[in-house]
Amino acid sequence: MTLVRKFLGARAGEEGAVALAFAYFFMLMCSYYLLRPLRDAMAIEAGLENLPWLYVGTFAVTLVLSPGFAALVARVRKTLLLPLTHGFFAANLLVFYLLFKLVPDARLLAAAFFIWVSAFNMFVVSVFWSFMADVFRDEEAKRLFGPIAAGGGTGAILGPLLMQYLTPRIGVDAVVGLSMLFLLGTLPCIRGLSRWAERRHGRFLLDPQARIGGGVLTGLLLVARSPYLMGITAVILISSTAAAFMYNEHLRFVEAGYPDLGSRGQFLGRIEFAVSLTSWLFQGVVVGWLIRRFDVRGALVAVPIAALASFLALAAAPVLLVLAAGQVLRRAGEYGIAKPSREVLFTVVDAETKYKAKNFIDTVLQRAGDLVGVWLFAVLHAAGVGLVGHAWICAALMIPATAIALRLGRAFERRQDGTSPPATGPIPGHMKGGGHEALRRPKAAAHATRGSGVACRLRRPAAHGRSEPILRAIPRTGEQLPVLGLGTWQVLDVPAAGSEFEAALATTRSFLAAGGRVIDSSPMYGRSEERIGDILSRIQPATRPFLATKVWTSGREAGQRQLASSHRFLRAETIDLVQVHNLQDLGTQLDTIRAAQDAGKVRYVGVTHYLASAHTELERVLRREKPDFLQVNYSLLEPEAGARLLPAARELSIAVLINRPFTKGAMIERAAGEALPAVAAELGCRSAAQLFIKWVLGDPAVTVVLAATRNPRHAAENLEAATGLVPHAGQRRAIAEWFSRL
Repeated sequence: MTLVRKFLGARAGEEGAVALAFAYFFMLMCSYYLLRPLRDAMAIEAGLENLPWLYVGTFAVTLVLSPGFAALVARVRKTLLLPLTHGFFAANLLVFYLLFKLVPDARLLAAAFFIWVSAFNMFVVSVFWSFMADVFRDEEAKRLFGPIAAGGGTGAILGPLLMQYLTPRIGVDAVVGLSMLFLLGTLPCIRGLSRWAERRHGRFLLDPQARIGGGVLTGLLLVARSPYLMGITAVILISSTAAAFMYNEHLRFVEAGYPDLGSRGQFLGRIEFAVSLTSWLFQGVVVGWLIRRFDVRGALVAVPIAALASFLALAAAPVLLVLAAGQVLRRAGEYGIAKPSREVLFTVVDAETKYKAKNFIDTVLQRAGDLVGVWLFAVLHAAGVGLVGHAWICAALMIPATAIALRLGRAFERRQDGTSPPATGPIPGHMKGGGHEALRRPKAAAHATRGSGVACRLRRPAAHGRSEPILRAIPRTGEQLPVLGLGTWQVLDVPAAGSEFEAALATTRSFLAAGGRVIDSSPMYGRSEERIGDILSRIQPATRPFLATKVWTSGREAGQRQLASSHRFLRAETIDLVQVHNLQDLGTQLDTIRAAQDAGKVRYVGVTHYLASAHTELERVLRREKPDFLQVNYSLLEPEAGARLLPAARELSIAVLINRPFTKGAMIERAAGEALPAVAAELGCRSAAQLFIKWVLGDPAVTVVLAATRNPRHAAENLEAATGLVPHAGQRRAIAEWFSRL
């Protein structure tokens, strides 16, 4: 098992999930690569002069399927989404199997098959990586996506070999039928991975309420509004355009050298085998090393740099050997390095972005790049531009692709940290040198408190010049808490020793030293509870932290065992707050927590949910059960809780913890490089992150905002937002209006 972990980069408890993901991608790629050489041979069969129109047909089919898929995503829970998608394409393959038996030599069928396979590949691979980004967190993704991608690489090696061996023996129709069987073989893997994610991370893949929602155009709108997604789109469009140029040149050589469908398919199968073997090596060895050594940005820029070198070599030596070698290198680099690295970028976005925006990028926009490339090639070829000219054009395209990839890597790191870069606007004069004195005068503070109606206490600056945190009372007891807490999902799920642990230790130490107290965790956050216990034992903070965790399981005994484990991991005889996570087995687990409260082992009881669709049920629970705490998402991008849920909590004297004040970094990325509004100076904010925290604190129902970061400096910076003034209604509107213009 140790050797398996070392080979896969897996840690304890991850081996089964990695094996399932490997098998899933293996069967998916084997299914596709049985078809791909046939698809390319069909393109020649349909006539290369018609290739631009085949791309038009592919783009048109993608445009039809994409909104249909978006509608499916909006209405179907995630546990059914993938089986329905794969079942639909398997049914299509059954139709092609029957057609190839009945009319094997039809030119129209060849064109239809080319178009269908091109669309099929885009959708199933995009959905696979969306699912992987849901199952694995960003830290796991950086370690495991390379080995998982190697599963696809293995399937991509076996598929062409099977195609070469079986086509002369059993015919094209039987190969298509075999592809369908491989596709159906992915379904048990999907089920197993869903169950693993539920047990390990508390992902609601099996929750009947876990529908993503939204409209059919949501993917387009999400891409248009996000510089982060636009950057991903730009890299894919540039790569697709260059790939379309070389694909045309490649097929022209094949048409001239091989006379019939069978010989062309076998030669193209050999090329696919070379690409797949190289991709497998890249996925299994190179991409993991690149990410470990240079982080995600290093892997993202490696492929356009290598492609630039290959295009320059082709321009210098425009011969078949250099063209073929460059094709193998570039395509293997795309599948083996660029694709897994880009998929990591989607681990720091929400479910709607993973399944809708990502699918829109991977299908419609990628096929748009193909379409642009193939028609541009046709125009330039007709104008007399040859292989050398095309190589120079592609080389020029790689320069902006490299620059954009580098920026994407930096943007991912900011989202992963949940922090923002310094604003481009000038720092207000009263903030230079770190002071906020102009905003901390008692009269100004008192005025702000009255104006906003916030039940909080603002303290005078400490003698050493640092302001103490804003405090808000837990309504039921009057106990005061600093208004900024530390979220630990992904942040403290680290090994018990090594660089990751030391970084987590430094972050927690910085948070506590800056006046923070509330630390939120869950058994579903991996090793976070254990690390909290380890770190607090090592730090021995002067002020006792306020520890919050959750129960998320079914059954009385299971809940009692989970709560006992939390006490043991946190090294705490008494836990300040225990909440029923996402209303799982609500009545039973509330009884369990309240029994522990009566025994003095728990101080406060709460409930949580991360879905806006659960707010109506949450409000009913608040009114019926009257817990001490509520924990929900709330931000400028997720404002739904402010409509009814937060007013209900305030009415019922229930304290509120807020998750995701930056919407997993999406808001910070949107504000990157933008000048801060004038209201930032009024509130003493020097970054967008601080401004977003202030906006949340402006709601009088909010007790504590939980901000997650791995960076000690950012933890301290976030806590600065929990000092000074609280925005009144007009200032909150100003922040919202500024953000809406970004």
